[in-house]
Amino acid sequence: MDNAVKEIVFDYFGVIATDFLRRSPVLRDSRIVKKMVNDLNLGVRGWQSFALELSKELRINPDQLIEQYYEQQIDPLIVGCIRELKLQYKIGLLTNTSDEFIEPFLVKHHLEKLFDDIVISSKIGLLKPDIRIYQYFIRQAGLLPQQILFIDDSQKNVAAAESLGMMAIRYVGYESLLAELDERGIIKDHA
Repeated sequence: MDNAVKEIVFDYFGVIATDFLRRSPVLRDSRIVKKMVNDLNLGVRGWQSFALELSKELRINPDQLIEQYYEQQIDPLIVGCIRELKLQYKIGLLTNTSDEFIEPFLVKHHLEKLFDDIVISSKIGLLKPDIRIYQYFIRQAGLLPQQILFIDDSQKNVAAAESLGMMAIRYVGYESLLAELDERGIIKDHA
């Protein structure tokens, strides 16, 4: 059985880009906001409907909210790392978000070509850490679970991936990611 890593899979929010909803304690801790975000990420609610309702909840102009969403900061160090890893590995994206948001965003920032496999929660109606979303990704990739390395900032998501036999790294920062990748023999001499 081949256990060598063949694909490295990244989460989007919290790894590749910041998540403005998580930066605000008011938003992060609001049950109403969590429900709206889950509905969006499951594909139950559309992007425009979400933005309109969330802007009402936050008492801000919907255009301001959409602008904040689209101004999320992409980490150029992570993108550079992905570009380098892509020279040797397949690269995947497994994210809890709306396809109506993420697909145009990836195109706008020329990131869509970085990924060989993309699974977006709203397209399949499943959210991490539900193991079925990982199983879906594994089938799409056409690999064994142990041939996939998954990187996410949520420990629950990392644990779910590991429960299926995937290797996983909890992302806590760029330097620690490089150290983990070096330790696993994925990259070398990156300090």
